[in-house]
Amino acid sequence: MITVGVKELKNKTSEFLRKVKDEGPVIVTSHGKPVAALLGLEPDEVEDFLLAHNPRIRAAVKRGIEDAKAGRVYSVEELLEEAEEELG
Repeated sequence: MITVGVKELKNKTSEFLRKVKDEGPVIVTSHGKPVAALLGLEPDEVEDFLLAHNPRIRAAVKRGIEDAKAGRVYSVEELLEEAEEELG
């Protein structure tokens, strides 16, 4: 796995983006500690990535799993009403 410090990444961003594409993820470090990862994405993967990493969606999925385990179920109409309320 490739590791790069923040300063080097700043100076050679294009080079490391090519490495992500060709060699896989790059771990970004600050003062020797990992702080981020650069991951390659294909155009058709962007929406899935954004949905998977959205805190509100993750919380809603977690809540749904907990409800299902507890036997709480909702009609489609109830779910749509709740979604409209949350999204404003």
